[in-house]
Amino acid sequence: MKVRSLTLLFALALALAGPLSAQEGLGQLWEVQTIEVRPDHIDEFMEVVGKIHQAAEASSLAGEYGWHIWVDGFDVIIASPASNMASFDDPTAWVREFQGTPGEAILNEAMEAMGDIAATPASREIWEVVEDWSWSPETAPFEQPGHAELFEFWVRPGKMEEFQEVAKEIAAFAGRSGGVYPMTGYRFQFGEVGRAAFIVFLDDWASYYGPNSMESRIAGTPAAAEWEDILTRLRDCITDFDKTQIDYVADLSYTGPGA
Repeated sequence: MKVRSLTLLFALALALAGPLSAQEGLGQLWEVQTIEVRPDHIDEFMEVVGKIHQAAEASSLAGEYGWHIWVDGFDVIIASPASNMASFDDPTAWVREFQGTPGEAILNEAMEAMGDIAATPASREIWEVVEDWSWSPETAPFEQPGHAELFEFWVRPGKMEEFQEVAKEIAAFAGRSGGVYPMTGYRFQFGEVGRAAFIVFLDDWASYYGPNSMESRIAGTPAAAEWEDILTRLRDCITDFDKTQIDYVADLSYTGPGA
């Protein structure tokens, strides 16, 4: 096995870390790793992820070892649920779950196939869900998302407390204004200090930017002025902002046996 294969497999192991026991005082944790794949190798990389998915199915890997695959161009984002910071001391624990199972040989095949793929781990972070910053309609608009829009904020020093209050208002406003799409707020437990994010999950870009957009829903209503006031106070709390569109790859994601 080549050194590149071992390095990249370890990167995947970090992204697909094992389950953790409960951590008091924290919301749901997600380990999020981004891997930059050379454009001419993206198909091969996805094939390897597919083999790992096959290995998980063959082994009936428990859902707590699962993962979600998102893509942004040629960046592959692997998000795995967690509930305690402690298990990051043993990031390859999930690999041992394949030993002695029908999926072990498939996983080994995936390891070998990784050898000639040009891909580089770009970031590894731990995101914590903040319930007060999150909102979801009473009736789910879809079974699973096909896309998402990621909003990232770099909070001005000394403004985090104020930002948190504005973030709560954003989540509450989403409900009051007739929001359609679920939104989850996150703070970062490992990674850049002073950074926060919202993700809006959706099934169709045309609807999201069309009749179900925030602008369309509140246009010509008193809520428009309220929304602008919230955005003004948000802008006062941050030094920078970024928005990214990402796509969900359901057939490469794994959430448990039979899922």
